[in-house]
Amino acid sequence: MIRIIVPCSSDERVQDLYKSLQYDGIEKFSRDVKITFCLNNPTEKIMELVKRLDKTFCESLVSEKNGISVAKNLAIKSKIGKTNFFNFLDSDCLVKKGYLENLVKVTRENTPPLIFRGEVEFTHTNGELSQLNCYLRTISYKKNPGSFLSPNITVSREVFKKVGLFNEKMKFGEDLEFGQRISEFGLRVEKRGSIKIIHKDDESFLKTIKTIWGYGHDRGYRICRRIKLKKLTFKQFFSQILGFQTYWENFDLLKILYAFFYTLISRTSTLHALLFFIRKEKQYFLQVEMTTGGKRIIQSLPFGSDLP
Repeated sequence: MIRIIVPCSSDERVQDLYKSLQYDGIEKFSRDVKITFCLNNPTEKIMELVKRLDKTFCESLVSEKNGISVAKNLAIKSKIGKTNFFNFLDSDCLVKKGYLENLVKVTRENTPPLIFRGEVEFTHTNGELSQLNCYLRTISYKKNPGSFLSPNITVSREVFKKVGLFNEKMKFGEDLEFGQRISEFGLRVEKRGSIKIIHKDDESFLKTIKTIWGYGHDRGYRICRRIKLKKLTFKQFFSQILGFQTYWENFDLLKILYAFFYTLISRTSTLHALLFFIRKEKQYFLQVEMTTGGKRIIQSLPFGSDLP
């Protein structure tokens, strides 16, 4: 069984995602695929929207706590004994034709991958900011083909039992932090280009700033984690903070300036996060919640060449 997990609190576009799954034939695959809408502190309108969905292949879980990790973990723990694979989508996504068929096909391979990610097509609105956001995200995905980047990533039940669940203290970047932990066990993310989704972008300027700041905060968390594990040299520490990635493929002044803007906001947030996490490291590091309800201590983590 594959469980498609969709966290949601107030995004009404979740009904468009549901329609795209209907169009792709969710009824035909209802024996192999179920959809779980994880509602974390949801609005009344979202509650009403989800109540109207077909219960044959859909279910909803409600948590009063905020946080995307909280929502994901709620779904994983509720069905861990009956589900072999967990697929993660965002509420602002649409699946492309053949998504479900190809998703099921991969899980039925003779030796299916433990973790695999499909293809994400970023689409923008007519605004210039939306176009720049989509371009940057597309480049970032190309530059990090083996990273644990959601949405459209699928994880087997065995991985969660071994590595633990998503970190509920993180508001952004919980997928990349989880990717840090899977690397400890020598696990890798495989790519399956036949499993395709559309990820829509219509963020305002203020929301874009908030998102970039959140990604920088997550970066600070992961740097602190590597310091704590003694897997980061003095030289690597500064390269991780000040390092700059070329988020463009050809010379375009506007895209280059936006990449510098993104880096400035992100790295400022990283420095802010470093000060916060260093003061409160005992609350944030090394304890990982297992699906059995216990805890384990992470002892080591290989250092990667760079942080996405």
